[in-house]
Order: sequence, then C-alpha cells, then structure tokens
Amino acid sequence: MSYLKRGVCLLAAVFLVAGSAGECLAETKVDLLGSSLHGRAELGKAAAAMVNARAALVKAMSEAELNRAKAIQTLEQTRTVALDNHLKATTTFYEKRKLYDAYHSLQAVRERPTREDLIRFSKESAPERPDQNQISRGTIHWPDTLQREEFLIQRLQLDALFAKRVETNSGRGSEVCREVQSLTKQMRNDLKDMVQRMTPAEYLAARKFIDALAYEAQFPPDAPGVAVR
Repeated sequence: MSYLKRGVCLLAAVFLVAGSAGECLAETKVDLLGSSLHGRAELGKAAAAMVNARAALVKAMSEAELNRAKAIQTLEQTRTVALDNHLKATTTFYEKRKLYDAYHSLQAVRERPTREDLIRFSKESAPERPDQNQISRGTIHWPDTLQREEFLIQRLQLDALFAKRVETNSGRGSEVCREVQSLTKQMRNDLKDMVQRMTPAEYLAARKFIDALAYEAQFPPDAPGVAVR
C-alpha cells in the first residue's frame, strides 16, 4: 500500500474514533442534566411536604389551644353552677333550721296535754265503728264497691269471722281480731290497686268501711256502739 492510502486510512480512523467519543460525551451530558432535573424535582417535593407538615402542625396546635380554652370555660361554668347550688342548699338548710327552731320554741311554750286531752285526741282520730246498716246480727252488709269479685275471698272469710264472734273469742288481742286485721289489710291493698277504676267517692267510702270493720274487731260483739247480734 502506498503512503498516501495509508495516510487516508489513518485519518479516517481518527475521525471515526473522535465521532464515537463525541457521541458518548453528548449522551453523558444528557444523563447528567436529567439526573440534575430529577434531583431538583425531588427537592421541590420534599420542600412542599415540609411546608404542608408545618401547616398541619400549626393547625393542630391551634385546635389544641381552642379545645383547651373550651375545657377551661366548661370547667369554670361547672364550678360556678356548683357554687350556686351549694349556696342555694345552704340558704335552704338555714331557712328550714330557722323554721324548725321556731316551731319547737312554740311547742316548748305550750302546756303538755293532760290525760283527758290524750283520751279525747285518741277518740277523735279513731275510725268510726260500723252501725246496724253495716253490720247486723253478725252479718256484714257490704257496699257495692267491695262486692266486686276481686274481694270475694276476703269477704267470705270476714263474713265467717264476724258470724262466729262471741264475747269469749273476740276483742283486742284475740285470734279473731288478728285475722280480721290481716284480711282488712289485704283488702286495703287490693283497693289501692283498683283506685283508677273507681271514683274518689267510691274509694273513700270503701276505705272507710274497711277501716270500720278492722276497728270493730277490737271490741266484743255486745260492747256499746256495735250492732246487736
């Protein structure tokens, strides 16, 4: 090969190598630029996240302070109400105490009741004994209200007890008296349960009749004031 051809080939080789190196350098520059831009984007995202975090922290601190202020306000209102209730209770207590002391002062001034006063008070507070229209010769004449079926068992038992009463088995402390007291107590309870199903007048009349039977059982059948057997 001539020197001229060798020179041309060598020059072509140099240009070929230089072209490849240039392409590699260009690609490297592009890669570096892309990495730089990606890094800056990530830094931007991190900065934005930090700003959001700071904003969330400020908001949470503000809400906590607001809740604390509300809690203090509620506590103060509760304390005020408690103090007001305590003041009212104390005032009421001393007003009642004043009335109590005044009442007992008046009671101390009054004279003690005599034995005759106590006897009179006892008679006035005692129930009335039944008359002959209510009990006649050992037979109880029941009012309409107590003739209901709910009172049937007590009626039959009381009829039997008053029919067999004699002087020796009746009166205060006797077995007949105790049984009458138990039965009349049951009738009062049953009557109370039925109060919504009768008028006030019916209830009061029936209650008065039951009380009269219970009171009558404390006396022998021939005692003054009882119907003749």
